[in-house]
Amino acid sequence: MTSIALVSHAVNGGSGQEARTQTDRKDIVGSFLTTAEVAEILRTPAETIRFWRHLGKGPASFKVGRRVLYAREDVEQFIAEARKAGRSA
Repeated sequence: MTSIALVSHAVNGGSGQEARTQTDRKDIVGSFLTTAEVAEILRTPAETIRFWRHLGKGPASFKVGRRVLYAREDVEQFIAEARKAGRSA
């Protein structure tokens, strides 16, 4: 173990709690997408995603401060519904 890992291990009593907490944060952060990321997934310009949001069409979104975010599950559901309806997204 490195000295940093040893200190962390000693402080946390060897429980690995810090490692789990960092992993949990990455899972939470990784479950939300920006407008640019959604546009990349859907292979459409970010402006189109913004326009869809304005019209109330497209995947569900929410704001954190000034940033618009999309839950990964909502984007996946939007894609599934578009495929099921047989229409282009």
